[in-house]
Amino acid sequence: MTKKGTKTPAKAPVERDSTTRRGILTAATKLFAAYGVRKTSMEAIAEAAGVAKATLYAYFANKEAAFAAVSIAVAVDMQEEAKRRAAGATTPVRAVAASLVSKYGAFFELVHASPHARELLDASNRLSGAELETVHAVYVEDVVALVGACAGVARTEARQLAELLEASSEGISSRAKSVREVRARIELLVGRVLGDLH
Repeated sequence: MTKKGTKTPAKAPVERDSTTRRGILTAATKLFAAYGVRKTSMEAIAEAAGVAKATLYAYFANKEAAFAAVSIAVAVDMQEEAKRRAAGATTPVRAVAASLVSKYGAFFELVHASPHARELLDASNRLSGAELETVHAVYVEDVVALVGACAGVARTEARQLAELLEASSEGISSRAKSVREVRARIELLVGRVLGDLH
């Protein structure tokens, strides 16, 4: 019991990286991609995640908060996978291509292949734009480092080339008809700019 005029202590925040939270985000990601933001409800997310609505609301105040968290989690996951793919490449040029193909192939499959692509992109920018910019900046630095490791690339050119390749790969992903096309065009671009991939 608290004295009159004092606030009741706030509940401890729910663990952000718990298994339950990841399950909710996975379920929500699939629903948002399939039905868009407007047609996805908190009830549907709870059901797909196999949790009670009260549990879902303990993690996310509303659908917009859930979508913002999904946007950030997806971006981070894509970038971590891109880093893993780059690390497994046999040459620096292949590492650049592997990173860009990984990220923008996944981006195509999740967002641009969705019938709700425009709505998803608009909502993502509106609800989590600042956080996504921070996450994206980390990815660009990763690409800068990869490009800088390529033979024949001057230190002063690495950032410009990385930014050019990254922006072009995003454009390729937004206009492609298939993930195979995304891969082929990004590999062609990287090969022409940085050197032969073969």
